[in-house]
Amino acid sequence: MNVKLPMFGAFLALLLAESTPAHAQTDASAYQGVAVQKRKFQMGNELRLALGVLPVDPYQKGYSASLSFTRHLDDYWAWEVFQVSGVLLASTSLREELIDVFAREPNEFAAPRFIATTGLELTPLYGKLALLNDSTIHNSLLVGVYGGIIWGDRGDIAETLTDIRPSFGPGLGYRVFLSRTWSTRVDWRTFASIRPEVVDSDELSVDIVMLITLSMSWNFGVDQ
Repeated sequence: MNVKLPMFGAFLALLLAESTPAHAQTDASAYQGVAVQKRKFQMGNELRLALGVLPVDPYQKGYSASLSFTRHLDDYWAWEVFQVSGVLLASTSLREELIDVFAREPNEFAAPRFIATTGLELTPLYGKLALLNDSTIHNSLLVGVYGGIIWGDRGDIAETLTDIRPSFGPGLGYRVFLSRTWSTRVDWRTFASIRPEVVDSDELSVDIVMLITLSMSWNFGVDQ
């Protein structure tokens, strides 16, 4: 019995001595980084055509066509140099009733007719989605801040161009890449639009203008 105990203790000590370095080596060789692939699609200069809607005005619904140009500074930051939009307006039954029954002036409503903005965009998310385990969709999510001018509809084009409303607000966009050159985007933007002229009042009024667009983008001027 006195012989067996020392032999068992020696065997246990040898086992611990063998296992401890292996454990330390495993901890030391553990990977501490994050595996991130380079983005497959790099953006350079982006020219975009879009169709959209302005859904929140209860008196006039707007349908827009837009042209924009964006300069992508790197994978994350971009400057939308300009976006210009023209809006086709359709009156709602509420607007017609207020004009016909309550003798309100048509120019009193003055929904947006033209929009011109510039903005700064950040693309924090870029990823890949597997579609039915058969194909890969590259997509990205962007956020932005935009500012510019909205011109309110006054019927006559000369009067419309004098109805200048400083506007600014945030935006959110989602892009799906179709190829290295082409992609499609859905954008939502909300502007606080300051109206300096209000009927029978000298105070400023702030309208909320929402613009939702679906666009096709052409990417050029970048080596991939």
